[in-house]
Amino acid sequence: MDTFHAVVEATVQRSRPVVLTALAAVLAFIPLTFSAFWGSLAYTLIGGTAVGTVLTLVFLPALYSIWFRVKPTEPLERDNAGSGVGEAADESDFEAKPQQV
Repeated sequence: MDTFHAVVEATVQRSRPVVLTALAAVLAFIPLTFSAFWGSLAYTLIGGTAVGTVLTLVFLPALYSIWFRVKPTEPLERDNAGSGVGEAADESDFEAKPQQV
């Protein structure tokens, strides 16, 4: 698996645990919002948890891709301009192309 697809796959696989953990924390802070003493702290924690979740799921994979110059691989090219229907595939169609760094 190339690096681009590994970053995408890791982001997708980690999204459910991150979202469920953040949701559990946000739901736990909701009863504190009715308190006069802890209400403002609860709103701050809810907002920070929501922003941290978005940063974890969107910003960090994007930052990793930019920092390490991860680029999507080019699609495989066909020898002829046909639609691909009825054409036999040979082994060269499935070979991975080297990634430029």
